[in-house]
Amino acid sequence: MVTEFVGRNGILQELERHTIRSPQTKRRKVVVLHGLGGIGKTPIAIEHAIQQQDHYTAVFWLNGKSEETLKNALVAAAEQIPLPAVPDAQAKLRTGESSIQAAIAAVMQWLENMDNSKWLLIIDNVDNQASSSNGTDDSKDQYDVTRYFPAGFQGTIILTTRLSRLAQLGSGISVGEVNIVDGIQMLRNFAGQSVSDFGKIRIAQAGPGSCQVLML
Repeated sequence: MVTEFVGRNGILQELERHTIRSPQTKRRKVVVLHGLGGIGKTPIAIEHAIQQQDHYTAVFWLNGKSEETLKNALVAAAEQIPLPAVPDAQAKLRTGESSIQAAIAAVMQWLENMDNSKWLLIIDNVDNQASSSNGTDDSKDQYDVTRYFPAGFQGTIILTTRLSRLAQLGSGISVGEVNIVDGIQMLRNFAGQSVSDFGKIRIAQAGPGSCQVLML
């Protein structure tokens, strides 16, 4: 398994520009990473959180594959964060006395606190989004992710999705295929070798816009 993040510097810089370096310092930043499945959207979002960890006071990765998984992720978040506005929230969650909706409400209340402005939510795999604003659609699995955006203007939200139309929710960044050098580095990492060892790599250009990287 590839354990070291490779490349994507251009996208990471764009992500940084739309988040921590945005001139809209008093407004929430919403960035939508969109592209084909398996193209690397999730690793990019996580790498941003790692590189910019000193900027954020709290980072949460939430599984947005379905409304149910997102709710469960928010409940898990409620078990981890301090909830001074709702003193008994964590204890009630542990004993089963608090409902899922109450736990989500407690998390939203914490995120909406005006003194709590430097959190980051990564809502991953948001691919089952209803096309209508009221959340209704042909598929029962589709939902409206914006219903789970905290009220107010603070904080940062990064969505990863296959749906380019969700770029309208914020600043859209299209994630494409990795370039040749980054691709070689990924293969080298997988094999435990260094990208500087170009002498053992032969790139066979198969045609315009395509190539084959041969590991020799």
